[in-house]
Amino acid sequence: VDYYVRGCPAQPSEVIELIKKIAAGLKWIVSEKRFSYVERGGRVIEDELMKFDQLKCFVCGRCVEICSKIGAKVLNYVNRGIETLVSTPYGEPFRKSGCVYCGLCAAYCPAGAITYSLDVDKVLTEIRRGHVFEAYVEPEVIASLSEAEGLDPLKVICGLKAIGFKRVTVYDPLADIDLRTEGVIVARSLAEKKILQALAPGVKAIEPKLNVPPGVVYITQCLSWKRVLPKVLTAREAQIALKKLNYDTLTDEYPDYVVLRQSEVTKVDPLAVHAGFRNEKSLPVFEVCPGGCLMGGGQPLSSNKKRFSAILQERATKLSDVRRMFKVC
Repeated sequence: VDYYVRGCPAQPSEVIELIKKIAAGLKWIVSEKRFSYVERGGRVIEDELMKFDQLKCFVCGRCVEICSKIGAKVLNYVNRGIETLVSTPYGEPFRKSGCVYCGLCAAYCPAGAITYSLDVDKVLTEIRRGHVFEAYVEPEVIASLSEAEGLDPLKVICGLKAIGFKRVTVYDPLADIDLRTEGVIVARSLAEKKILQALAPGVKAIEPKLNVPPGVVYITQCLSWKRVLPKVLTAREAQIALKKLNYDTLTDEYPDYVVLRQSEVTKVDPLAVHAGFRNEKSLPVFEVCPGGCLMGGGQPLSSNKKRFSAILQERATKLSDVRRMFKVC
């Protein structure tokens, strides 16, 4: 209050008296205003997928920190003093700024200044019209939705069918990669591949080749697949669709199909995954998101008021249940 009223610190008694007058609905007059109010500038930076409204941003720096942490370094500070803003290089749209579309900036933004396009209504409309009837969903998505909404994994499957999908396939994006291949590193998604190529240009990186049939909706934890496949929902968007349901009516239901990996992998504690390599049995897999895919940029918001590590631990437990339940290695 004092900053906008006078522009400099006031005595506590003055602030208390002013608050009392405002609470009582009394008129109050500021007799002294040392500095004029300076309106911070800003504009909307957007492309077909990402949108950043600088006018909503209060420059907390969380997006800058996470963008730098994963190695993308697209978002940073510009200007100085009260005119400081967060921006892409030269205010360019995300697609021209080197953005990998991991979605972490949107997930970490507390003000809702950074968002990505939501296709929930579009997909639900296509379901009602009969244009879409099957969903491929990643195991990590089922685990995170189970944790976020307090549902059993089988009820998550039932929920996906309740919103209109006639068939649900649990699909591991690494299913079509031969993990026995030597001399390469598997990037978990396109976002990871771009980061890996920037960090280690000499390393041969391959990304999953998604074998998703035309007309099938792919439900994923990674926003970057929206730039590749025509019909993609993030886990966050799936959460929005599920919230339209009455959870009390959901029953246990198994998926229609499960697409497995070609070779076995060793179990790895997801808590040990932190923007780095996860060692599979024969081939390292690169995950850029802190906490791995369970805490990806497209993952749902947790209803639990817990710390990051506690949410990750619960999702890791759910993922173990999903893998055991659906026999996904």
